[in-house]
Amino acid sequence: MPMNTTLTKLAIGIALIVLLSVGGWFSSHQSGVYREIRLPDEPLSSIPMELGNWRAKDIPFEDRLFRGVGAKEVVSRSYTNCATGRDLTLHAALFNTFWRIAPHPPTRCYPSNGWTTLGKEEFKLNALDGTSATARLASFEKDGNRILVLYWFQFGDYVIYDTPGLNKARWEYRDDKTWPPLVKMMIELSANKPEQARKQLKEFADALHEVTKKYK
Repeated sequence: MPMNTTLTKLAIGIALIVLLSVGGWFSSHQSGVYREIRLPDEPLSSIPMELGNWRAKDIPFEDRLFRGVGAKEVVSRSYTNCATGRDLTLHAALFNTFWRIAPHPPTRCYPSNGWTTLGKEEFKLNALDGTSATARLASFEKDGNRILVLYWFQFGDYVIYDTPGLNKARWEYRDDKTWPPLVKMMIELSANKPEQARKQLKEFADALHEVTKKYK
């Protein structure tokens, strides 16, 4: 009798493992883990070198860092406002593989590189057609230097800044045979004059948002 009980429990355990494995496989396929990701018509490098009053120059990007990011394409530039002389940097990446989480959020990467987080908040992006989207703005400090970092991810028609938002956007594409790429935009600038920095960040981010809506 004890042996039969043990065998019964073992059989039930094996059945549960098989059931969970099949369920996980089915769920993964249904959620698009193995779906093909389509590339946009234009490369990420087509982001204009001029955006309003801002003029850009490319920043060399080390190969090892490129591989570490795990992106299909990376753009790294420094933009200067010809009216105010203020500088900012843009780091953009296009991912054509599946990510279960929003990749490389600054709120995780900056603290791991010695920056102290001072604050986080939502930041509105406005388009010319009157629509708006929400990005995430974070402020950091290191060795007496304070910076603002604004970031968002474009996934098809959706703008998100965290993993729950990404999951929600993916659900809207659950019936599609292919998925759009995940495109990350990150802007960094000095916060030594906070009010002026926010104003010019808003100006640049809105112009950039208008452009990056096409990468889908």
